[in-house]
Amino acid sequence: APDLIGETDETGVVFDNGHYPDFFGTDFEVICGMGWAQFLHPDDAAGYVAAYQAAFAAREPYSYECRFRRATGEYRWLLNTGRPFGKRGFVGFSADITDSKRIGAALRESEARYRLLFEGSPVPIWEEDFSAVARRFAELRAAGISDFRAYLTANPYEVHRLATLVKIIDVSPAGLRLFGVLSKDALVERMPAYFREETWDVFREELITLANGQTSFQSEAPLKDARGEDRTISLHLAVPPGAEQSLSRVLVTMLDITERKAAEEALLDTARQKDEFVAVLAHELRNPLAPVRTAVALLKARGPVDPVVARCRDVIDRQAAQMARLLDDLLDVSRLSRGRLAPARGPVVLQDVVEAAIVTARPLV
Repeated sequence: APDLIGETDETGVVFDNGHYPDFFGTDFEVICGMGWAQFLHPDDAAGYVAAYQAAFAAREPYSYECRFRRATGEYRWLLNTGRPFGKRGFVGFSADITDSKRIGAALRESEARYRLLFEGSPVPIWEEDFSAVARRFAELRAAGISDFRAYLTANPYEVHRLATLVKIIDVSPAGLRLFGVLSKDALVERMPAYFREETWDVFREELITLANGQTSFQSEAPLKDARGEDRTISLHLAVPPGAEQSLSRVLVTMLDITERKAAEEALLDTARQKDEFVAVLAHELRNPLAPVRTAVALLKARGPVDPVVARCRDVIDRQAAQMARLLDDLLDVSRLSRGRLAPARGPVVLQDVVEAAIVTARPLV
């Protein structure tokens, strides 16, 4: 056996299974009696010797963890247990638990870090258990259900039933603040009351994602808090490694985006008002432009006139046409923001384009 096994009497160790010398790196004669005590860690020696002697005197079993120095000079943690044997003897077992102690310490440290992040995170975090939901998925598959989207869409009562199978393990303080409650129990008791009709649609998509074997889901969802106020959250669900099949551990984060959504709506409303203003402005500017263009057309209809008058008439005509195009551009900006702009193509007279450019640029030359 790899463990240290020994028999003791009132003088100490009188027999071992051969592993004592290997462990301590010395002869049994050095270890026998109370010689083994010299290998105890200084911080553990007094406590373990006292516990061993008290148990021996009372003829009662004992169990004690302490550190022994082995042949390499390294201190190893041993779990030492003993029980009465015969009229005046004890049989003891010592198992090396150093690796277990290290793993346990690492796990505790990891748990402490996780708890610190969980408790101090400004983002609401939920730890949930979907294992009952996973078992229900298995039952439905066994019954021949393969298209969970079609099934859950056609059977909304199943969505509500699956919601009752979700177990909330823990909620961070930020999560309690989001809903305006003081405890997890208060949140769990009234959880259905926080759902809106659209929330159930999001939860259905979440279930479909998990049923199809995916391990993450993200969406926006509307909720009500304990005060009855509407909130909008950005929800992210993730299944940690090792829980993909059982769904026994699911982490959910919820970010309150109510104010951001309100700001987005305000920006959209401002854009709509701007588009309406531009459309009205273009319409109002068209009204005084129409008689100008009509007057130009009448002057052209009168036939040959003084060259200076004709040149002025043509300038007015070109500028009025340019103004009409600018108004069309204003309307195009409004249509573009609403996704209603359609390109208009047509032939142009190059001479007219050049003459308009010369008239526009002449004051600058």
